[in-house]
Amino acid sequence: MREVVSPILHWVLIVSTQKSDILPNIFSYAHANYFFNNFKHPEIPIKPLSYPDISQFDRVVIGSPKHAVLSYAVTRYLKTVKGIKNQKIGFFATFGGPPLRRFELETIFRTAGNIITRRGGKLVTTLGLSTAFHEYHIMAIFNLISKIRFGLPTSAFTIETEYGKKLLEVFIENLINGSGDVMAEKGWYNYSERGIPFVANRGESRVTEFLTKFFKKGEEKDG
Repeated sequence: MREVVSPILHWVLIVSTQKSDILPNIFSYAHANYFFNNFKHPEIPIKPLSYPDISQFDRVVIGSPKHAVLSYAVTRYLKTVKGIKNQKIGFFATFGGPPLRRFELETIFRTAGNIITRRGGKLVTTLGLSTAFHEYHIMAIFNLISKIRFGLPTSAFTIETEYGKKLLEVFIENLINGSGDVMAEKGWYNYSERGIPFVANRGESRVTEFLTKFFKKGEEKDG
């Protein structure tokens, strides 16, 4: 499921989508709530599915890159695949920047979770990791934000790092357990330390105490 989005369309979507701006979500939680509850996500046609009905599976894992919000192809998949009702689903996503709570994590997981919930499924765990890459050459900006926010470069949040490997272990453990409820617990809060107000502010840890220790290590090194 691969889509091609022009650079112009990509940035238009970042600044304004369906008359609801994405960027103001960073500064206003009220706006973010309105946006997520009313967002009409674009979709594109996808190829016939190898598994058009997923009801026979014990657990389901779905992944998506972050394309402003959620991949258009994955959006179509979530809305058309049969058998989501009563399924326990794990959702993983990749993005170019660091794991900012609202701009990256909540934007993609809450959007996907809303669709899954409306179709009767349950989002039991999430995994969000950086690729430390962006095709429109803005990694310098992401790295600056990451250093300000976490005291670490964006590359510290990829699958190859201690951070990424530990989160993957937790993701698999939570998926097998199947008792989590990301939407009820607001599972995009995956760290619990100081942050920039309205951008990556303090939130209850929903993953593991490892994250808090990890970020404290980074702060100690910078200190």
